[in-house]
Amino acid sequence: PVRSPCGYDHSCHDDTKIVFILNPKAGGGKAAQVKEILEHKLKRCLQDTQWQISLTTAMGDGITLVQKAISDGFSLIVSIGGDGTHNEVVNGIMAYQQENKDKEGDIVMSLIPVGTGGDFQRTLGTREFTIEQHIDVVLHPQKYSAVPQITDIAHIQATKLPPDSPAINERYYINTSSCGISGAICNGANNSSKALGGFVTFFYQTCLQTLRWKNRNMRWQLDDGPWERADVYQIVMANGKCYGGGMVIAPEASITDGLFDVFIFKDVGVLDITLLPKIYRGTHVDYDKIESTRASKVRVELAEDATADAEPVLIEADGEIIGTLPATWTLLPKQISLLYPQTTLLNETRGTESKQAKPGFTDSFPELQD
Repeated sequence: PVRSPCGYDHSCHDDTKIVFILNPKAGGGKAAQVKEILEHKLKRCLQDTQWQISLTTAMGDGITLVQKAISDGFSLIVSIGGDGTHNEVVNGIMAYQQENKDKEGDIVMSLIPVGTGGDFQRTLGTREFTIEQHIDVVLHPQKYSAVPQITDIAHIQATKLPPDSPAINERYYINTSSCGISGAICNGANNSSKALGGFVTFFYQTCLQTLRWKNRNMRWQLDDGPWERADVYQIVMANGKCYGGGMVIAPEASITDGLFDVFIFKDVGVLDITLLPKIYRGTHVDYDKIESTRASKVRVELAEDATADAEPVLIEADGEIIGTLPATWTLLPKQISLLYPQTTLLNETRGTESKQAKPGFTDSFPELQD
């Protein structure tokens, strides 16, 4: 095989056009510094591959940039930023695939995480990777035994916040979504500078919002089961494992098993302060005020007699506020091809068989074939 000046065979990218969707504000501006490192590596390693770096300038740009890149023939979409940027890339890919059902699986996503929260990075088990290693996963996938795996994506139909109510806001996400106090926490975190990093920002907001929060009376339905009702602290629909800047909210979740891991926190309050370190460790599952289960569809709404003039219950998805109740979450199996190192936690799917990589992609990797 012909090797580039960096010493690796890049024949896997010969027929691939690569676009990097970069949020220069992510990670307190760290993503902008990554651009210089990335450009140097690209010029040295991918001399025969077409690539481009597209910068976001406002919320939602990632979605439109991805759609334009795909229409221009780019098939490997790399997200550079935090969980919000990754979410926009997911939504751009899903919008294309929903309009082009016959081309599902043609697009591959990868990521170079540089945000403050880094929760999807934790789900993938690559939190300890350096920026250079993340870049290498994209440029030299054979070095990390990285091949695309078909992952699940979740879809939300939520109610838009006033004054846009009652219009419906639709959103896809790849990691986690929740409603209740977690929405207030994310809203507070997103309106702060995050200068102290994701862990401190979300920990502070969790403590602050817990002091302010009043549990809301909600109704929920799992799949086609009966409606249930209780005073609720939060309800979490987890596709991935982590949220809130390092909380292991769903320790057994897998983004390839076709199910949500659902956690219903009932009437949790300030007196349950010992619960917080348990969530960070992922040992909260058996807590007596938490109901945990699995489902592929979840409906949540405020109870009929909930105070009409009360503040709306915010819904977050991958750390971004997307609306309020009522809402419906649906798990969509096998939606996006995600390029990641096979040695990470993503490959552990509770004893189920690992889903197949995109056909043909590994043909250029003899070292990965038996």
